[in-house]
Amino acid sequence: DGALSAVYDTNGNLASITMDQRQPLTIKLADANGKLAIHDKEHTYIATTKNGTLNLSENVGNEGKDAMLLAGAGITQKDADVIIKGRDLTLASGTGSIGTADQAVQTAITGSLSANSGESMYISQTGLAPLTVNTATAGKDINLKALKGIMMTGVDSNKAMGYLTAGNVINLSTENGNIGDTGSGIRILNNGAVVNAAAQNGDANVYLTGEKTGDLVLGTITAKELGVTDDTGTVKLARAANTTQTASQANIKVENATIAAQDINLTDGRMTATDKADGLTFKAARTITQANTAASVLKAGTVTFQTGTAADEATGKAAVAGGSIDAASQNNTFAKVNLRAADQTAGINGSAKVVSNAVKGLTANFGVGNDMLNVQGGDVQVEN
Repeated sequence: DGALSAVYDTNGNLASITMDQRQPLTIKLADANGKLAIHDKEHTYIATTKNGTLNLSENVGNEGKDAMLLAGAGITQKDADVIIKGRDLTLASGTGSIGTADQAVQTAITGSLSANSGESMYISQTGLAPLTVNTATAGKDINLKALKGIMMTGVDSNKAMGYLTAGNVINLSTENGNIGDTGSGIRILNNGAVVNAAAQNGDANVYLTGEKTGDLVLGTITAKELGVTDDTGTVKLARAANTTQTASQANIKVENATIAAQDINLTDGRMTATDKADGLTFKAARTITQANTAASVLKAGTVTFQTGTAADEATGKAAVAGGSIDAASQNNTFAKVNLRAADQTAGINGSAKVVSNAVKGLTANFGVGNDMLNVQGGDVQVEN
């Protein structure tokens, strides 16, 4: 297995090409239930035949060294005492899962994880370093747990960008530390997979970034702060069941949250924010929608809705008027709402409708400071 990386000079010209060539040792166990023990002192590169499985019975890998485990039909481990150690780790299984729901594959790596499974993956980082993901792809579900946070590798212009891609659900959980970081969220392919995230320490945050066009669907999320960015897709709080995916409705509990996307659809999901000052903030380049359904709930002291795109002096791009804001659920309970355009002059080209059921009344602010909200092509309606 090999990978090519290109290096460019300061003028953007190709300077060199580096090939990372690693040839794994291919094994075939006579017994399909046989267990594998590996003892070495350097890098560890092991592969099975097409229909083979890897069932690890002892620790694998060495600190400061890389490990690669490739299996045709699944990677499992005997019990919780088995740990894969090392720096960068590559796990791949063609037709089987990596780990199981009962026993995840346990790691203690200091570098990055690259994992690919035709089925699902269950990986738990038990080491003191965060689980840093380069790329993870699963035909069904991705399940990643860590003791000290889950991070994403940085974007390298010389390499293809990695992200998490799952056919159904992505589950992220950490006992301590953040999931993602400000400015470097966990990159998720916008293919409609539901993302569940639990930052179990009360001071930990969750940051997600949607990639490519499509839908980023939020599921059950608990954190102090939630930050979601999706420049090219739609962030949704619900997904209907289909032939390959289960139904989902968001249940998000945070102190405060900011969701910024091309479009935002808040229908059939619940978001609760305990921070009365900041609460929930939604920024869409185009539209924000929420249907009046029993499952559509925004519970916060303050909610801010903003559409449009501000001018960018660096690129010379002009401001663009936002689309409609339609938060129509009678089950909302926020007491204060801010209605804004990304650019007050460009304003909103559409309508603005906000509904809440606040016990002590609803306070609405239009625009920022002395700049009133400029609405063209529609009406403004606020109900409590």
